[in-house]
Amino acid sequence: MIESAHEDAGVAPDPETIDLIAATRGPGLIGGLLVGLGCAKALSMGWNVPYVGVNHIGGHLCSAKLSHGELLYPHVAMVVSGGHSEIYRAESVYEYRLLGETRDDAAGELLDKVGRLLDLEFPSGKNNRRVDAFYQPK
Repeated sequence: MIESAHEDAGVAPDPETIDLIAATRGPGLIGGLLVGLGCAKALSMGWNVPYVGVNHIGGHLCSAKLSHGELLYPHVAMVVSGGHSEIYRAESVYEYRLLGETRDDAAGELLDKVGRLLDLEFPSGKNNRRVDAFYQPK
């Protein structure tokens, strides 16, 4: 998995080229957290590279930077995941306030179920290939 991630990123898995290792430390589903955290900490120790824990929700809130570049603050952001759906007011990269959340099934779970029924690809369906069926960046 690590070699595949490096290959996808177009970088060699060379500890000499890595300055920092970051992984989600929570909140989230314990199984995924333990695997990712364990792997990141093992690499950190084995490669003698610092480890930094990342807040899962903060990662979701900053993910729009991947397609839009810098974000304007403050803004309102909705996290739609398979396990939770929340609306936040983001004051900065590090500061956000929960405005509302679902009490039962998450909106992301609904998208997952509909995606499977419609045989859509990732992120809404059963396949792990990314498509921009629902989102076209500006």
